Amino acid sequence: MLNVPGPELWKALERLAPLTGRCPVPETEAAQFRYEPDKFGASGLTSLDSEIVAPPRVLECPRQMEARVRHIWEISDAKLSAIGGAATVEVSVLRVHARQDIVVGDRYIDPARWPPLIYNFRHYFGLGEELGRTFRAEISLPTCACIHAGTWLGPPSPLARTSRINKALCPTSTGAGPWFSKSAQRAGSLCTNTSPPR
Repeated sequence: MLNVPGPELWKALERLAPLTGRCPVPETEAAQFRYEPDKFGASGLTSLDSEIVAPPRVLECPRQMEARVRHIWEISDAKLSAIGGAATVEVSVLRVHARQDIVVGDRYIDPARWPPLIYNFRHYFGLGEELGRTFRAEISLPTCACIHAGTWLGPPSPLARTSRINKALCPTSTGAGPWFSKSAQRAGSLCTNTSPPR
């Protein structure tokens, strides 16, 4: 489950920052971190049932992507191992949820209405004003944007290949189009049905 926050949620994320689900807390982390089994309660965020996968969505996140793990690459590094390790995770996105007020037309997410939260060298930022746009942004997206299931490779990736998530913009979709589930109606979210991973 990938819950994507906007800048307005930075304080909630910071409330999560010193918490860990590991019990007991490793000695190397005990000075800065504490065990907390209820991270939703500690952060003040709201749990929302997912529709395909088991982990919950975060109601307050404007974008939520239900996904399944395809592969995990452990990163071998002595410093990282000393603090619990790190990994790069490849996932297949199975279903995308977007808050209705950031959607234009049927399925296009307007970047002017939804800026992502950016974590930059231990500081939280939103986006500044738009600097420009790529030539592909000139396409009439509200009439041709179709969200497909794809693969997202989080950096740094050990694979020298590009993400299939770029297939998100195409004129033909095998999905059933936009739909509202009962849980999405409660959340006020537009959900887009997706084709199965290839």
